[in-house]
Amino acid sequence: MAGASVKVAVRVRPFNSRELSRNAKCVIQMQGSSTCKCSPPAPPPAAPPPPAP
Repeated sequence: MAGASVKVAVRVRPFNSRELSRNAKCVIQMQGSSTCKCSPPAPPPAAPPPPAP
């Protein structure tokens, strides 16, 4: 298939109330006619468990 091309459509819906309450971040960005899937920042490390008695 030399010279063949693929067109992809991306539709991003608005966040719902649950996503908004969890401070969700959109990982899709448009750069001109290109779509960029951006990695979300890593969550902070969990606190270590308390020492055993």
